Order: sequence, then structure tokens, then C-alpha cells
Amino acid sequence: MSCFLANFQYCVWTDGLNALLGKEMTSEFTRSDMDTLLNMEMKLRLLDLENIQIPEVPPPIPKEPSNYDFVYDCN
Repeated sequence: MSCFLANFQYCVWTDGLNALLGKEMTSEFTRSDMDTLLNMEMKLRLLDLENIQIPEVPPPIPKEPSNYDFVYDCN
């Protein structure tokens, strides 16, 4: 009896192909990831005590700094 060693990679590929074909992603790994994301979303929504809206899109990425010398002399 052989054991399938690449279970995670197989699930990633089959779930990806199913998503591209418009089918349901059915692996246990995807189910676990979806549960984690849904739990995080619910916790974020429950923390909405001050009516702070969670944006649908991420904020724009700021420009790069003119230099990367962030070391301060505290002496």
C-alpha cells in the first residue's frame, strides 16, 4: 500500500483548477483556510464599536522614501 506524499500540493492544484472552472473547491485545506478567514472577518466586524468602516480595497502604497537611513543617534 502506498501513501500519497504530496497531498497539500495536490489539493492546491485541484482547488485552483476547480476555481478556474467555476466549480467548488472541496479540499480540507481550503475549508480550513475559509474557516480562518470567516472567523477573522466576524471578529473584525464585532470590533466595529466606533462605526469604523473596513475598506473594501487596500489603501494606496506610499512612495518610497528618499533615503533609507533610519538610524538615530540617541547619545
